Amino acid sequence: MNLRISSLALFWAGVLMFGVIILLGGLAETVNNSVFDTFFAVLVASGILSLLASFVQAWRSKDNRILLSLALLGVLVDVIFIAVAFSGVAGEATLMIFFLALPISVLTTLFFLILYLLARRRVAKTVPTEATSAPLSLDEAVNSGQARPTGHGLGMKVLVIVFISGLVALILAFVFRELPFVEGYSNLFLLRLTPLFAGMVIAFHYLKRGVSPLVRGASAICLVLLFALAGYLFYTFQVRWNEFKAGIPYTPQLPASMSTNISTNTDVLSVKGLLPVEGAPVDDLERWKTYRNERYGFAIQYPSRGWEVTMRGNGEAVRATTQAEVFTITTTDGTEDSVAFDIATLGSDRLGSYYASAKNVSDYLKLIPATDQNGRTLRKFIQMITVDGQEAYWYQTYVWAVAKQKYVWSSKVYWQHGNDIYEVSISDPLANAVSSQILSTFKFTK
Repeated sequence: MNLRISSLALFWAGVLMFGVIILLGGLAETVNNSVFDTFFAVLVASGILSLLASFVQAWRSKDNRILLSLALLGVLVDVIFIAVAFSGVAGEATLMIFFLALPISVLTTLFFLILYLLARRRVAKTVPTEATSAPLSLDEAVNSGQARPTGHGLGMKVLVIVFISGLVALILAFVFRELPFVEGYSNLFLLRLTPLFAGMVIAFHYLKRGVSPLVRGASAICLVLLFALAGYLFYTFQVRWNEFKAGIPYTPQLPASMSTNISTNTDVLSVKGLLPVEGAPVDDLERWKTYRNERYGFAIQYPSRGWEVTMRGNGEAVRATTQAEVFTITTTDGTEDSVAFDIATLGSDRLGSYYASAKNVSDYLKLIPATDQNGRTLRKFIQMITVDGQEAYWYQTYVWAVAKQKYVWSSKVYWQHGNDIYEVSISDPLANAVSSQILSTFKFTK
């Protein structure tokens, strides 16, 4: 196997390893196993080293195909993400593609920029300034006209493909920005850097060539617009990043066609300690399983059939903006009916600076957005209830159901125990009354 093939093999092997890393990432959150952690770390290191080796091999062997592979990979990520996001496929696959797109797109961008700049440097050394139409290659012999292009260089056609695909992805992401994962994808500056850079190269190319004043003027305008778009994306990225670091909660945008008349049906949950509601399946509580959390001192029961408990890490309190539960009691049939527990500790660094002023659960709730970006109602206070003798706030709200690919009605219950704030999300309780029956079994053990 020669060096040119080796560079491509290393590159795609690195991409494959990063795909496996994403797939195993979910397990890394729940599995506390030193062997698994070691394997995961080795896989991450191998993926990075493989990509770095492919870069070095491509540069040393003048392998132009690595440039084409990087460009096409960026296009492929966009195409797959858009296809999955707008096809109505169950959300597990959508989110997997989204998180797979993040590291691949960032690495693609960095490799693309580095190799492109190095190739331009070689072109500048070997090609006369008047030969502006020469192919962009890592091989000086091709740049100087002493050898024929292999067809794998980064020519104008590839730049146009990269630019158009990225532009289409941005437009679609803007049109369908009501989907939360699409909005997040479009606002990440690094993911859009490669197509914008390709567009700038195209505009700059025609700006320098001996073409008509009209074409040069259009190229100059396009160049300014692309720089402005890049600046806007960078600004939005910085705003979102600063909000994330401060712990500011994400505010979604509800679809315009969606009704925001939140139900105030108090029959959904019993006021007296969240007792089983009418219509809940009769089940012998003595045969239910019990989940105990020794760290926070509580226990809760759940049906022995069709339900299971999944935990994040060691069941520790997490930062409010992570959108990851300490533990979740969920159905095993894939319907996403669940009772999810988040625990936030007042005064903790994990809570984020946005919530630093909160002294109690009432202060905490005032900081959570009640409307979306257009002022439409996201959540509504229903009434005070009790959970194991503790006063609790009952809200009804809209949340994004990943598996159902739509916003659904949900209940959230908040209460304080010591310095810990408990946030319990009951997914679609109107459709599954067992969820509120599960919450009625919650008891503090210390």
